[in-house]
Amino acid sequence: MTSTHTQYIDYGEEMWKEQCKALVKDMELYHQDTRNNFNRVLDWLHEWACS
Repeated sequence: MTSTHTQYIDYGEEMWKEQCKALVKDMELYHQDTRNNFNRVLDWLHEWACS
């Protein structure tokens, strides 16, 4: 194994979330449930590691 530098992407950052929610709002979707699920996931996301 090699040591890699790990950083966290802050998906909980409010400005990022608001931009994503605005994009989801403008998406052409067939079902409102799909939009609701996207928004639920955006609310659920916080920090995730990536290397």
